[in-house]
Amino acid sequence: MSRKHTYTAVTIFLCILLFTFSNIALAFYTSDLAGTWYGHQIVSGDVPADDPRWGYGTVVIDNSGNYTATWTSPTQTNEVSTGTVQINLNGIITIDNQPLTNGAMNDTKNQIVFIDGTPQSGGNALIILNKRTSATPFSVSDLEGTWHGHQIVSGDHPNDDLRWGYGTAIIDDFGNYTSTWTSPTQSNEVSSGSIQINGDGIVTIDNQSLNHGVINDAKDQIVFIDGTPQNQGNGLIILTRRAAGTNFGTSDLTGTWYGHQVVSGDAPNDDPRWGYGTVEIDDSGNYTSTWASPTQAGEVSSGSIQINAGGIITIDNQSLTHGVMNDAKDQFVFIDGTSQSGGNALLVFIRHTSQSLPGAYHMLLEDTAP
Repeated sequence: MSRKHTYTAVTIFLCILLFTFSNIALAFYTSDLAGTWYGHQIVSGDVPADDPRWGYGTVVIDNSGNYTATWTSPTQTNEVSTGTVQINLNGIITIDNQPLTNGAMNDTKNQIVFIDGTPQSGGNALIILNKRTSATPFSVSDLEGTWHGHQIVSGDHPNDDLRWGYGTAIIDDFGNYTSTWTSPTQSNEVSSGSIQINGDGIVTIDNQSLNHGVINDAKDQIVFIDGTPQNQGNGLIILTRRAAGTNFGTSDLTGTWYGHQVVSGDAPNDDPRWGYGTVEIDDSGNYTSTWASPTQAGEVSSGSIQINAGGIITIDNQSLTHGVMNDAKDQFVFIDGTSQSGGNALLVFIRHTSQSLPGAYHMLLEDTAP
């Protein structure tokens, strides 16, 4: 075979390869776990059997996945524990190889959302970890803007109602906020106060010692625990900042999403109280989910998701569902207050997208041209 024909054959083969694999899944590795992560946890279930029902702290992970966690809960301060974190090529995470743990890392590799269904956590924990880059500085001006919040309150029913909520918080450049909040018993309830943030991005509300949060490096999401009596003592709140001019459409939902869920309320009435799985959404908003919970594995369901121009989400046009997509369009958070979820579910979804082949493939095609 002539040299020219050899080049042509190689070129055709690589063109086919490029066409077939023009988009490949982003790969994840154990080294992606390395760093300092700020974590916040809510544990669903009855009181007092499943206490402590909230927690926060730091997790330092090395390049081999070994971690040291320093954790604070209602009954412990700076409790230290160690173990290992496992991650596969798809970004799916387990802790200490436990089958009742399941998490997902986002594509930017700076957030992990996972469920811990092990007895050590009380059996129903949702944990959100945000990686901190040491060079990121924070100030009160980073809080300024409009934030969309979603909240779950853990604990017994009915004593610890209200057990979910959502709304908006408008914060000025001094940290003063006005929130408008909806819960099972209130609509558009207005409150005001102040938010504090230190140079490390740690957040408190109204200088209360029993709340603790963290802003992410992108400065567009705050996750915090509210352990104050006003909140019935066990609230996890996720605030997502909305930038002016960001528009959304149904096509923004398209793709594969990894979801994790915790359901608040008494046991066993509101079981299953945690869940995780994948949701495939087409460009019309139709979805098919494959879900695992304490009582089901691989349960399949389908329906539709609606999103308005402001990024507000409902599921199957149900009035008791409410969510928000972030400006990057790679995460959405929502509350499901319908009877199907046990009435008090907080869900977090992370999109995993594809990426183009590296430039080396394109260079190789050029180098093999006849």
